[in-house]
Amino acid sequence: MFDLYKLSYPIQPEYTDVEKAHVKYLYDIAIDRENNCQIDGRSFVQSPRVFDRHGTNSSTQTVSVITIDENDKFTQGSILSYDNDNWLCLTCVNYHNQYLKGLFQRCNYKLKWQNDKGEIIERWVISQDASAYNSGVDGNKTLQYGTDQLMIYVPCDIESVKVQRDKRFMIDVNTSFPTTYKLTRVDTTSRTVNGVGYCIWLLTESQMDEQKDRVDLMLCDYITAPVKPEPLDIIQYSGKAEVRCGGVAKKFSANTADEVVWSLVLMEEQQGFITLTNTGNNQCSVKCSANKSLIGTPFRLVATCSSEGQVTGEQSLLINIVGGV
Repeated sequence: MFDLYKLSYPIQPEYTDVEKAHVKYLYDIAIDRENNCQIDGRSFVQSPRVFDRHGTNSSTQTVSVITIDENDKFTQGSILSYDNDNWLCLTCVNYHNQYLKGLFQRCNYKLKWQNDKGEIIERWVISQDASAYNSGVDGNKTLQYGTDQLMIYVPCDIESVKVQRDKRFMIDVNTSFPTTYKLTRVDTTSRTVNGVGYCIWLLTESQMDEQKDRVDLMLCDYITAPVKPEPLDIIQYSGKAEVRCGGVAKKFSANTADEVVWSLVLMEEQQGFITLTNTGNNQCSVKCSANKSLIGTPFRLVATCSSEGQVTGEQSLLINIVGGV
């Protein structure tokens, strides 16, 4: 799951050197290159082409995006930051391993929920009406209740894929009297390939629970997150927080007198390619084996500190995998 770049498209022949140079030349002179964009929270190495903007109405708009740098890869389900908006990648095609072309639709809502640990999760999503033109109200003369439905496109990731049926959300621009919805259908396969893409959720209007719901936080079934030890600024390293694909191991150390246990939080496709070696004296080294499909993906190095068997703190460092020598 979550294989970011090994998409199941047919194998296509490689370009010749002349054709590669031609692709790069056309990309360099393109007038639709856009600066100040980001993909999945990281800046582009080479500004992308953004063009062919269309819209059926003010809230539903799409753009096409092309990139050529291997560090600028994106996939179906990626989030593009462009023109002060966030855009969800609906389709992505790799042409001859020379350039990526994707179709992005503008997100129109930031959805909030809590995971089972009580952590607040936020994701940009596409929210669409799915009520099939019903009246939006059902019931009898004594009791009436809403029956509106929404279709939500949410990036498939380690948090969204764990959300189960009957999860409740507040989804409304009116934050004083928001409408609550219950998740009644979860589709994690129709718009994903090997776990990469976006989930489709069908939500049906539900009733507010005044005992459990927090309107001030726009969260349903609120739970208090357990208190965690304060994060410590202890992980030290030289240069940037990155390791090179196929490069030498990068060294990290912990600036603390407590005992430190090092660990990695990896995506599934990174398993077996990223290794951690404990070198003693609260030091470690991290190495990434040669696998170009991992370039541009992040992972986390975690230092857990303890003294006399009690956890005294924990720091998590986000590390990017980069290409080059």
